[in-house]
Amino acid sequence: MTTPPHGSVLWSELVTKDVDTSKAYFAEVAGWTYQEAPMPTGVYHIAMVGESMVAGIMSLDELDDPSIAPHWMTYLAVTDVDAATAQTEANAGTVI
Repeated sequence: MTTPPHGSVLWSELVTKDVDTSKAYFAEVAGWTYQEAPMPTGVYHIAMVGESMVAGIMSLDELDDPSIAPHWMTYLAVTDVDAATAQTEANAGTVI
């Protein structure tokens, strides 16, 4: 397996109140198809382009935490986690 380049998008997840509408939208505009993966909190919908997994979609309702708002979360590749964290904080970013 090759190491992804620094700064490349590794994965994105959509947490939404309306999984069905979101899936239909991305199927239409991006051509995504879906595979379902059961998880302890519900079903995780893996978005596919051909044979490649490109994103995940999950229901906000299944998380059972009213403090979480609908959102996209994107995971980025970095070559040095400590340096990326320091750079983020130096540029007014917040590490969660």
